[in-house]
Amino acid sequence: MANPLNVYQAAEYLGISHWQIYRYIKSGALKAYKLGAGKPEIGSHRRWMIKQSDLEDFAFRNPNVKG
Repeated sequence: MANPLNVYQAAEYLGISHWQIYRYIKSGALKAYKLGAGKPEIGSHRRWMIKQSDLEDFAFRNPNVKG
């Protein structure tokens, strides 16, 4: 799959919660980027997106994470 994954898809791929994905992103352990623009106070969202290659690399480096 060449398309990037959102946090929920990445969590499903690894068999963990989406909250844990956010923690890995925040800690820098998992590479991700924000997609979209806007200001949260007016209801627009920026979503974290993860390249599948980065997710596979993360899973390879952290074999105990994959469920």
